[in-house]
Amino acid sequence: MGKVLLWLLCGGATIALVVFLIIMLINKSRKTGETVPREEEEADIIIEPPETNEAAAKEFAKKAKAFIGLYALMDMIKEQTLNHGGNVFDDWGARIEHMDDSPALQKYWKENFADFEGLNKAGLAEKAGKLLDFVKEAGIKRSEETNVVMDREVLMYYNTKDGIRIEMGNEAVVDSPYWSLEGVTLEKGQISEKTESEEQ
Repeated sequence: MGKVLLWLLCGGATIALVVFLIIMLINKSRKTGETVPREEEEADIIIEPPETNEAAAKEFAKKAKAFIGLYALMDMIKEQTLNHGGNVFDDWGARIEHMDDSPALQKYWKENFADFEGLNKAGLAEKAGKLLDFVKEAGIKRSEETNVVMDREVLMYYNTKDGIRIEMGNEAVVDSPYWSLEGVTLEKGQISEKTESEEQ
């Protein structure tokens, strides 16, 4: 009887020990599964700032001279006065494609302007307008004057149509604007002498 009692006591102690260990394991697993405070959780997550067109605009400003000859053409597409505008977008895109040191600009172009294939004249005009807005954000300015009085300074910003000489002091009509960056002319505009019919 004594042996049986001793066996029962030992068995009970063993069971109690096992139960105790199980409880300890459960509690430990609960502790390790506790929610991390929000402040600590956020501190461990590095959030990369979204790449905006600001970075692309800065890169474009550095490469602005590479697009000389295309500003006026893109402006004409916007005004729907140029046919085959897709060719100009092709040229613009080809120049950006080779600018491997301007990844933000390349990415911005692909995401916003590379899908011009198949657009009609109105669609190209809308896309050209958005592109010129981006150009403006990069710091490139489009002249807004419609008439000028011919002098030597005017020749810094405009070429005369077909190379026809305009006398100093005569009025001229701006056929296309000039484009500049930080006061330096990138692309000259074009002027023609004002006719009598235009003066009326």
